[in-house]
Amino acid sequence: MDNLAEKRVLIAGGSGGIGGALSRFFAKQKAHVIVQGKSSNASRLVKNIVTKGGSAESWEYDFDTPDALGNFEKLLRKHLPIDILVLAYGPLLSLTLPDMNAQDWEHIVLHNLSLPGILLSVCVSGMAQRRWGRVFLFGGTQVQSKGYRDIVGYEAAKAGISVLIKSVARTFAAQGVAAYGFYPNYVDTEYVSAAQKDQWKHNSRYGRILNKEDIVDTVSWVLKAPVHVINGVLFSLRPWGIKEMGE
Repeated sequence: MDNLAEKRVLIAGGSGGIGGALSRFFAKQKAHVIVQGKSSNASRLVKNIVTKGGSAESWEYDFDTPDALGNFEKLLRKHLPIDILVLAYGPLLSLTLPDMNAQDWEHIVLHNLSLPGILLSVCVSGMAQRRWGRVFLFGGTQVQSKGYRDIVGYEAAKAGISVLIKSVARTFAAQGVAAYGFYPNYVDTEYVSAAQKDQWKHNSRYGRILNKEDIVDTVSWVLKAPVHVINGVLFSLRPWGIKEMGE
């Protein structure tokens, strides 16, 4: 793994769940971690990181406020450079296609596709100029496109993540920038009820689900890979193993 000391990491959705686990992981690697979250959880996590000798700051920022994405872009431009960009965020609407209205579509696309696009537009050129950068975007539940009954909008918007990942790799790999997409299925986090976890385990082929440490271990493994060998890859993460989907 490259030395991450003094690297600056932005984790959107970094105050809990998968994002929180990755915030702690990068802090342990001596990177400076910017933890974005919409609640005081971000500040509490940062306090915990700093107490343990890490370097971090919290951005308590709510993407649901008016003009949130445009204002966040302005905020981000004032805090460049960003060396590692992580998106562990994306609201899910469990609605059928006929049930979604214009407001639902606007909300789901802004948060799940426009936001990662904005983050990349702001950060990736600086990574290329410094000839080092890593991008980790978390997509939907499946790498390959398929039909859905009740999460159509979410999966449709998240499908665009694959285009963003492969575009960054195609354009900036020669400048030392690598981008990866992660598509986890069932993950045990503090946001999931015990009943839901039991149901997921019942549905799982091997009677288990992923935990946050599985995700962190996968990111750590990818960080060790040479950019010219693994780049622009979409990883389908399942309890029975990792399925890599390249071009």
